Amino acid sequence: MSKFLGNAMVKVNGKLVKTVPESVELEFGGFERASMMADNTFNFHEKPIPSKLSFKIIVTSKTDVKTINELDGGTVEVITDVPGKTWTQTAATRMGPPVKISSGDGQMTVETEGDPIVP
Repeated sequence: MSKFLGNAMVKVNGKLVKTVPESVELEFGGFERASMMADNTFNFHEKPIPSKLSFKIIVTSKTDVKTINELDGGTVEVITDVPGKTWTQTAATRMGPPVKISSGDGQMTVETEGDPIVP
């Protein structure tokens, strides 16, 4: 079975970062719906869910670790090798503990949340 998205590249605030192949995971966000009963009728209510993005960066001398670590309200683009498949996460904010770099492989894991992404 072939992969629909193939490999993806990531831009943080317009700057391309070198990602580890197949490390990009994207949740589009939107609304989580739950059913509820009112007056003998089933309805639903919606709870907004942010988009979530996780990726691993190969840290080089050109990687702006400080900007990525302090990302708050920025823009992150996911660009795939499938023509026409690019998604932009706005209001992107780095989540979780501060980023850390692994010695040896020089990788850094980044997790962001932002506005829902329209697929």
